[in-house]
Amino acid sequence: MPVRLKATSGFTLIELVLSMAIFSFMLLIIVSGIINIAQLHDEALATDQSQTSARTAMDELVQGVRNSTGVAPPAVAGTVLSKLCLATNSGTQQIYYVNAKVLYRSDNCATNTSWIIEPTNTYALTNSGVQVGNFQATVETGGNGVSEQEVRLTLTVGSNNGTTNSTGTACLNSDTSRQFCSIVTLTSGAVPR
Repeated sequence: MPVRLKATSGFTLIELVLSMAIFSFMLLIIVSGIINIAQLHDEALATDQSQTSARTAMDELVQGVRNSTGVAPPAVAGTVLSKLCLATNSGTQQIYYVNAKVLYRSDNCATNTSWIIEPTNTYALTNSGVQVGNFQATVETGGNGVSEQEVRLTLTVGSNNGTTNSTGTACLNSDTSRQFCSIVTLTSGAVPR
């Protein structure tokens, strides 16, 4: 009886190359998907950070105007201010201003037009993860003979983990980090008591 050798099963070289190509293609799809998810996550964090900081600062600004007796020194209707000084019933004043792209509140402000800031009890209203690109307060008076002051507030906040223009009000298109740039502009109004 002759001895028969069993044929061993295995893969041919073509089958191995084909399976490696399919595996590499699937791995490429999975890795690019993970990278896209990470980028979307970073972009969402930048947007959330900008929105949260802008809302918190705007709430503080509106509350400050509502708790004040008016703008000090009294501003002419239609005046646009980059620094807002508010008078209170207790005689103290609060100033809101931007310095180095951070919005601050100080418990004292000068009542002259040179806006000399006397920083006592100064604290930041925006966190370090964002930069303030624009802050404006516009003083308006009511129509139909009503002399009540209204302060219109505009605040633009951008995330600082992307690249914005020099004023912080737009994302630069030419920069690769633009995908992590988020700009939020809030507008609100308040009437002093």
